[in-house]
Amino acid sequence: MNDLAHSAEERPAQPRALSRAERRYLTSRQIKKRYGNWSDMTLWRQLKFHGFPKPLRINNRRYWDEKTLDAHDAALAEAEAA
Repeated sequence: MNDLAHSAEERPAQPRALSRAERRYLTSRQIKKRYGNWSDMTLWRQLKFHGFPKPLRINNRRYWDEKTLDAHDAALAEAEAA
């Protein structure tokens, strides 16, 4: 057997990073609903003054990566617990 093929079989599979197409992106409407029916102004304030994750802009629309939001929520929960 080829040494290169054999060594590849022995290595444990590493998790791969999600491509942009495999991620879930939320719109501003979904963001406002996720956080308890925020108003447009509340979302703006969170972005401007409270470190809310910045959106990705596609065709002049804002989209947030759901995994980034989950990480942000976890960090806030951890800060409140401390």
